[in-house]
This record gives sequence, C-alpha cells and structure tokens, in this order.
Amino acid sequence: AEEKEKEQEKEKEKESNLFGRKWMSMQAITAGNNKTFGATKPWGSTIGVTGTHVYRQSSYHSISQRLPLNQFLLDGVFDGDQEVMPGDTTHHLVNDRKLLVVMVGLPARGKSYTSLKLCRYLNWVGCKAQEFNFKLYREKHMKGFQTHHFFKDDNYEAVRQRDDLMKMALQDGLKFLQHGGRVAILDGTNVTMRRRRNIREFSESFASDKFSLKLCFLELKCDDEAVLKRNMTAIVEAPNYSTELTKEQALDDLQQRINHYSDRYEEVGMCDYDKSYIKVIDVGRKIITNRISGFVLSRILCFIMNLHSIPRPIYLCRHGESEYNVNERLGGDPHLSDKGRLYSQRLSKFVHKQLDVEDLNVWTSTMKRTIETSLYIRDKCAQFVKWKVLDEIDVGICDGMTYAEIEHTYKDEFEERKKDKLRYRYPRGESYEDVVKRVEPVIMEIERSRRPLLIICHRAVLRCLYAYLTNTDKAEMPLLDIPLHTVFKISPNAYGTEVEKFPVDMS
Repeated sequence: AEEKEKEQEKEKEKESNLFGRKWMSMQAITAGNNKTFGATKPWGSTIGVTGTHVYRQSSYHSISQRLPLNQFLLDGVFDGDQEVMPGDTTHHLVNDRKLLVVMVGLPARGKSYTSLKLCRYLNWVGCKAQEFNFKLYREKHMKGFQTHHFFKDDNYEAVRQRDDLMKMALQDGLKFLQHGGRVAILDGTNVTMRRRRNIREFSESFASDKFSLKLCFLELKCDDEAVLKRNMTAIVEAPNYSTELTKEQALDDLQQRINHYSDRYEEVGMCDYDKSYIKVIDVGRKIITNRISGFVLSRILCFIMNLHSIPRPIYLCRHGESEYNVNERLGGDPHLSDKGRLYSQRLSKFVHKQLDVEDLNVWTSTMKRTIETSLYIRDKCAQFVKWKVLDEIDVGICDGMTYAEIEHTYKDEFEERKKDKLRYRYPRGESYEDVVKRVEPVIMEIERSRRPLLIICHRAVLRCLYAYLTNTDKAEMPLLDIPLHTVFKISPNAYGTEVEKFPVDMS
C-alpha cells in the first residue's frame, strides 16, 4: 500500500511539472519573448513538416494565429480555431486571402516577360494564377495598330479609352480571384499615382464583401542601355507587333511612346496608396521591398530575386541507354550499355558543334548512368554539378521490375496508375506531383543561371522540367514523349519559349 501511494505521488508530481512547463511556455509567448519558444526553438527556424517559417513577432495575437497552422506546439496550448485579430499579418493562411500583383514600369523594362514567368512559376507550385495584359485587351477591343500618339497624355479621348481597357482587365482579374484564383497579375505600365490609386480603390471596393484581398505593386526600373536595346528589339520583332512599319520606324515609334510615359512617370513609394511593393532595379542589381509578408509574397520575392532576362539556351536530354533500359526495367542504378557509352561520345560532339563547352554548365543526377553520359563533357565545361533532386522518380516496391511484371504481381496498382499517372504514387515511392515539388530548387537555379545549361537526367524528371519551361499543362506532363538519345534545346524569350528537337545520330 505504501509503495502504491508513493507511485501515485510521483505521477501527480509529473503532471504538476508538465502543467508548469506548459504555463511557463504560455507566459513566454504572452510576454512577447522574441528569442525562444519554451526553451528549445529559436525564432526564425523552420518548424513543422510544411516548411512554413515562423518569424520574430512581438504580437501575442500574431503568434497565437501561427501556432495551430504549424502544428508544432505542446498539447493543449491554443487548441481549436483562432479568431483573426486586428493587425495580424498571417490570417491569409486561414481565410485564403487573395493577391493582386500590379506591374509598374516604362515599356521595354521586362514587365510582360516577368509577369509571364511569375504566372508560370506560381501555377507550377500549385498556386492558381493568371496574367491580365493590357496590350491584349487593346488588341482585342481596338482596331489596327496604335502609334505613339495614342499614348500621349494630352490625347484625352485616348486617356479615357486606356482607362476603360484597364478597368476591363482589372475586373476580369478580380472575377478570377472571386471564382477560385489565388493570384491575379495586372500587366501594364501603371506609371502614375492616379492610375495606381484608382486600381487600389476599385479593387478594394469590389472585394470588400466578397473576399479578402491584398495588393502588391511590382515595379521594374532599368537604365542599362544594352538591356533596353535588346528588349526594344524583341518587342518590335514579336509576331503580333505592327506589320505596317519597318523595323526602324517601329523602334522610333516605340521610343517616342517611352518618352510620353517618361514625362508623367511617378515611382512607386511616393504615396500612401503604394503600401506593399517590390522594386527591381537594373534586372535585379538592386531590389527594394516594402511591407512584404505572407507565404505567397515571400515565394514571389524569392523568385523575382533569381529572375533575369539574359538570353541563353537550355539543353535537356536523358542519359544514354542503360542496362535496365535494354530489359525495360524500372528504377535501379545500373551502368550504361554499350549503346549508351556510344551516346556519351556522340553527345559530346553534338554539344561542341552547338556552343563553346568552356562556357557551359552541366548538371546531372547522382546516378551512375547520367554521370557516365557526361564523361566526355564534364572535365571541359565551366561547371559540373551532381544534383540528388534530379534522380529518377522513386518507384518504391516496383524497383527493378518491368511493366509486365508489375501488371502480373500488382494488378490493382497497375490499374490505379493507368487512371491518374500525375497523382499516382508508387507504394513506398513517389508520384509525379512529388517530383514536381522535389525539383523546385532546380527551377530556381535554372532561372538564376546566366550561362548555357545542359541537364542530363531521367525521363520522369525531364518531363517535369520540360513542362515547366514550355508552360505545358500538368495533366499532359506524364504523357510527354522524351525519348532516349535525343536533345531538346529550349530558348526562353520575352513572349514564350522556342523548342528545337535534335535526335543524336547513333549510326
């Protein structure tokens, strides 16, 4: 009996200590402790499986709002739904706050290029986004080519028409957000405070009783003559530009249009309406931000910081034929076959004909067959990197099997895969959507890279990269044809992507 009483007392003491630790942790939060949570987690560290970052906050309400979202707290602390408090910067994670990104800048500063790239990236990572370009609305609702006279500030009829076109694009963007979209990108010059004030007031009025909206201005400034000349040439050479003018006349007309906008240009940040903004100067040489908070805006800022407009080719190819390819087996880490080793030699010759190898970056996976394929290139190139994230899709329990063996052994799994190749996950393995998330760091590095690039990896991974670079719908991604011994040359430009396909001669 005495021993049982002692055990009961010990249990009560443990419960008392646990309650005390929880209470101390609660006190640390309510006191606005900006160094540690409890006694173990430093602020600013990555917490939880979602990878969401918890930043330093002195507001009790902001902290309490983050806690249930990250699910890393002690049991019993901040359980249940939390009320959104005034001034909280994280409630968009709870109520699905929508984002309107408004481009700002003179013509030929890369606004359309940036908005297209940003829209593609956001959709790629699962954030539904759409771009609304004023130029396309002008081409749709107005007849013929509009010369620089249309953009004069003293052309009052044209000013009214431009405002009407802006409202059309803005309304379509807000309706997109209302019906399931997450980010709308408004692509236009928007160089005056009056225009930006009108956009903010109309947007807030439209969204007031429909959804929660955040507005951010993305301004591009550039005075680099080489960049401006390249951008202006790309604009006038675009297929949908005027066919009525010669190239010299088109360049002169574009320069006069830029002059009209320059006369009334007012930078972002000069008034209270420009609350949240990102300002990119000289293609990323300098970046200024103001009131950038939240998960989506942080991702946008990270992407913009890595983006540039320097033209360079990107080459994609699979490894040479491997020993597993001969027998049509999945997965594994086999060596190249005799034919695969021949391809590594022919690939080197092809690359030398295309460009200067000493200015080339070469990336492979960490698997033997891709490293062996790069054998005759990697010692001569500017940079050679092996990426673990470029490894082939993990087929789990099906590793080393043929499709016929999978159908015979795991008939139910085989049928499930046929229904939805994009989302099907191999038992103890990966799905295509898993690979998409895995290769995101590579996407960032591709956007950041300024040299020509050759990526040698595997079919499933190349399907993901090819789909991103060519803006292919995700549903079509698992069906893309990426054959062996074929090189794809992808050349990004201001209005899309040019793709060339080169089967390598194996005779």
